[in-house]
Amino acid sequence: MGRATKRSETLTKKRLDLLVTVWRKRMRLSDWDVRALLVDADALASGGNGECSVYPRLNQAVIRIASNRELGDGTLHDHEATLVHELLHIDSDAFVRYTDLKRDSLRFDAYENFIEKTSQVLVGAYRKGGK
Repeated sequence: MGRATKRSETLTKKRLDLLVTVWRKRMRLSDWDVRALLVDADALASGGNGECSVYPRLNQAVIRIASNRELGDGTLHDHEATLVHELLHIDSDAFVRYTDLKRDSLRFDAYENFIEKTSQVLVGAYRKGGK
């Protein structure tokens, strides 16, 4: 998901890789092999700003971030918040798998809202001086 950012910069693959390294460490996911890809927004099946495929037996995840998603006011979505949102799905993947959480349900919506709010809080805290 992810919210808007007033930053008009375009995310590069190099910057995305740096953000993955930083946030994996912050979120204690260093034992995971996380590959992040910049994709066209139309390539995301969810219609959102990002997607995460988790492979728990391999400790691997592939995150796809929309490189060009513009919001109504012409700003780009917040790539960093989207990345953190998708990284949160790694640790919560077992919850989704083992509770049989269905995509088109109120429970899933509540789960996604929790992930989104948590990502916004984490990114906001670090932008205000966290390390």
